[in-house]
Amino acid sequence: MYIVSNNGDFECNSIEEYKHILTRCFENENEIWISMHSDEEFPCLSILTGKIGFCINYFSENNEEQYVSIGDQQCGGMEKFLGGQYEVERCQIISYEDAMECAMKFFETQQRPDNIEWDAF
Repeated sequence: MYIVSNNGDFECNSIEEYKHILTRCFENENEIWISMHSDEEFPCLSILTGKIGFCINYFSENNEEQYVSIGDQQCGGMEKFLGGQYEVERCQIISYEDAMECAMKFFETQQRPDNIEWDAF
């Protein structure tokens, strides 16, 4: 699995190495892109990490389908990530635990993880 983040680019050959790199990437505000190999864009998982939580986008093979994570649908307003570079709806923010589980499931299947709710966009 290949991870591109503000912390650098990493090729992970085991699930343990993958989780270790993600844990480090999740520690600070970050933009993370995960795909099978450096030369394969899709399918991929894109994760924004912030102080309030995480927002995940899933892009299917050939970028035919695109989804965004759904968290607490009662939350209103917007939240900024990476110093205002990205702005997402608060209802799209999920917890650290859900984001990590999502990323681990993606490692296993390269499919849209089923541990959270998604909205197509």
